[in-house]
Amino acid sequence: MNKRKWIKWVVLAVPFLLLLAFAWSYAPHKVVSIEPAKVSKIAVSDENSIKLLEITEESEINHLVSNLNKTIFQKGTLNRGYRI
Repeated sequence: MNKRKWIKWVVLAVPFLLLLAFAWSYAPHKVVSIEPAKVSKIAVSDENSIKLLEITEESEINHLVSNLNKTIFQKGTLNRGYRI
């Protein structure tokens, strides 16, 4: 009887845990978490050219880093294939 009860709990728990993990993947996640005080410069480059833009002004760095920290990633709805 004890073995049957254990099997029953496993059969119920596994689908529940899979559903819980799937639902958790749709929760919003932070992309980055950076302290602006630890950033001394930001270098931005274009892949198509050699131009490099370096940002060293503290107010601009604080603004950019705070915007990056506010960015979140969240999955959308299920996609069953690409539609053209």
